[in-house]
Amino acid sequence: MAVHNQVIATLSTLEGTRELAPELRRYREDYQERKHVPPRLPGAWIFDDGGDPSRAAAMIDVLKGQDLAVFGIREAVKADGVNYVPGRAWVVPVLGAQASLVQTLFEDVTDFEDSTFYDVSAWSLPHAFGVRASPLSRVPSKLDTESRVNRNYGISGPRDAVAWVLPWDDFYAPMVLARMQAAGVRGRVALKSFESSSNGESVRFKPGAVVIHDADVPDMDERKRDFLARLAGGDAPLVGLDGGRSGSGPDLGSPRLRPLTPARVALLAGNGVNAVSAGSIWHALDARLGYPVSVIELSVLDEAALGRHTHLIVADGEYEKVPEALTAAIGRWTEAGGVLILVRGAAGWAQTLGWLPDPKLPDPPRQHYAYGEMAARDGAQTVGGAILTVTLDQSHPLSFGIRDSTVGLLKRGTTVLKAPWENPFSVAGTYSESPLAAGYLPEGFADTIAGTPAILAMPQGEGVIVAFADAPAFRAVWWVGQRLLANAVSFGSVIDTPSGRYGPEAKTGARR
Repeated sequence: MAVHNQVIATLSTLEGTRELAPELRRYREDYQERKHVPPRLPGAWIFDDGGDPSRAAAMIDVLKGQDLAVFGIREAVKADGVNYVPGRAWVVPVLGAQASLVQTLFEDVTDFEDSTFYDVSAWSLPHAFGVRASPLSRVPSKLDTESRVNRNYGISGPRDAVAWVLPWDDFYAPMVLARMQAAGVRGRVALKSFESSSNGESVRFKPGAVVIHDADVPDMDERKRDFLARLAGGDAPLVGLDGGRSGSGPDLGSPRLRPLTPARVALLAGNGVNAVSAGSIWHALDARLGYPVSVIELSVLDEAALGRHTHLIVADGEYEKVPEALTAAIGRWTEAGGVLILVRGAAGWAQTLGWLPDPKLPDPPRQHYAYGEMAARDGAQTVGGAILTVTLDQSHPLSFGIRDSTVGLLKRGTTVLKAPWENPFSVAGTYSESPLAAGYLPEGFADTIAGTPAILAMPQGEGVIVAFADAPAFRAVWWVGQRLLANAVSFGSVIDTPSGRYGPEAKTGARR
């Protein structure tokens, strides 16, 4: 049916093009003469790498795919209070016939004449890739004609290192970790930053860095250093360490370095599952990051299939008709140590089961409108796709490797999460007090979700439920959200349950 619809749309487009040929020729001429470019545009936009060269490189590829010029900078530029430095920042001039396109890809628009949209109401590349961007009144004078991104990764440190560290800053670090685990290499994630020595020089590593002890690498004829370098393949750096003692932070034998187990990921598909949501998740993990993902039809999922996997991802969809026996099996599997990742509608389903707290939002007052106003009012009440600001808890494993404490995620629908009383450490990301970054929201909705969780991570028995109110891998272009998803897969198993008592009972001293 999808192919049939595409064929019909193509034929109708050709027919319309023939009938409107004079108007289209005139539009093309006006476009080339910049008659459609609005006045008072900035001279250029500048953006950085978001602390992640691979995300920056991917954004540059998108821009160049639209035949837009992208230049490096040769001297530092300060704009909007941000210092953009050479080698980690690039400029896109707002010039020529494509000036409107550049502005559309970078600007944040929140005011609209109409509330009915064909698709999402915001599409900002800086938010999608998690980079900082600023308009410039003019194009900087000293530019590099090459838009180079420094990703010359290799392995450094002594040849007889006692351990190696895989920093978690680059987007493809999870892919390297997955390769190593598939080859039998064990790793430990550092929950705190630490400083260690490599070739006599002090190196600081951020939370999320994966430490590989010499004993964690299988014995073989090949030197362990060369073996790890081959597995990394230049997709992320590796740093060899001189010794096991840290200058600051946890030592290499500390319990703050938690062992990681290889992820065996299952993704639900079939009736009730939103195919676009599931497809974007599959593409982000399997095609882009190299995580093997088993796609399992809902109709054949059972306890045996669950037992073969460590992670189950349930994409957006409608799950009210899931058999009670299967629901119970998923619950037992999670309690036994499984990582259950829920997206949008799946999180709402978990709320009805009591797996997640139910927001229990109050019903609005009854209203009556004329039937003829339905289309306009329906559009005004729909969250069709807006970019909202989410504040991350940067000490949480789900945020490891993301430099900025705030990111923009694209929200569709009205899924609202609630933090549990008994675990105040479960909120990995919260909508900011003024969450709308770009796009359209119905009146009052920003106030409804301000301060509520955007990402929850709730331990259940030996396992954990990770819930996203929004689609982190939206259409496979929301790279910063895909990083959150990859963290849920890589680090979901190390999320802890608090040992203390919290909530109303704890305040009154009541015992359970």
